[in-house]
Amino acid sequence: MGGEELLVATIQENVRVQLAHLRTHPGVAARLRRGALTIHGWVYSIPTGDIWAYDEDKGKFVSLTAGDR
Repeated sequence: MGGEELLVATIQENVRVQLAHLRTHPGVAARLRRGALTIHGWVYSIPTGDIWAYDEDKGKFVSLTAGDR
């Protein structure tokens, strides 16, 4: 893995870490427990227009734009 792939993987890992961090915030955690809030992690590539969303059930990012090509 190198270049663009490494950059995307690094950005995606940062989004996963930030989602985990958000879940520890008392206001966010309380609303998540009540089902009053959902949070989403997306990564957007400006040069390519690709969008990936983090899928909690799969434990990975999935492309939202793969079928557009």
